[in-house]
Order: sequence, then C-alpha cells, then structure tokens
Amino acid sequence: MVDASQYLRRLREGDYDMIASLYLAMPAPGSDLQTCWQSDYIDSSWNSARLKDPLVDHFVKAIVAHQSDKAALLPLGQVLDRILLWNAYMIPMWYNAEDRIALWNKFAHPAAKPAYASGLENWWYDPDKTARLPAERR
Repeated sequence: MVDASQYLRRLREGDYDMIASLYLAMPAPGSDLQTCWQSDYIDSSWNSARLKDPLVDHFVKAIVAHQSDKAALLPLGQVLDRILLWNAYMIPMWYNAEDRIALWNKFAHPAAKPAYASGLENWWYDPDKTARLPAERR
C-alpha cells in the first residue's frame, strides 16, 4: 500500500510491476492509441505498460493514418489487438455488457438510442410520468 503522492510518483517513473488501468473500448480503433501504446509516450503516465515495440508503433501509426478508411481500420485494429494480447502487455480484468442504472421514472428519452452509449445523455423531465409517482418520490 502506498499513499496517493507515492503512487503518482511511481506511476510517472514506471516504478511498478503491475497496475490496474482503464482502457475504454471504442467501436473502431482511433488516434488515442498513440498515447497508450506508442514508444513516443514511454516517459508519460499514459503509456503505463512502458511499451517500446517497433511493431506496435508501426500498426498504431497505420491506424492513425487510416482514420478515414473504415475498411482498413478493422484488420489493423485486429492485428494490434493480437500483438498486445500475445505479449500480455495487458490482461483484461472484467467486462459487463449491461449498464445498470437506478432512477425514478420521471424522465423521458428519445425513442432512438445511440448504439454505443447508455442513452442517458439526452433526457428531459416528464410531468406526466412524475404525476404517476408516489408523492415522496417527486
């Protein structure tokens, strides 16, 4: 166990064997992969694996160069995924395909929800739904 300032110092210096990090999944590989995996960022806290691999650099640069070519992004992303998993630079810890949200049903949402979001980003107060709730929940 270390305190927050010691953890931050160790993170910045790469003084650790393993840490828990959050890598957000996106529908298509993006230019944000540079900061997480490219050698140029080895001295930053973003490249937490301290990865310096010319093969990874090559595919990350190819992904960034092909951002407007959706047909090329899928195979490039799959190759990068295989390289990262094969070398165990990261070990996936958990995944949940469900969003669990508790709320009082007094809000309305658009009928068409986004494909890769919970849909709670767009809402409005609905007086009709609120009127059906018990008085203490309004």
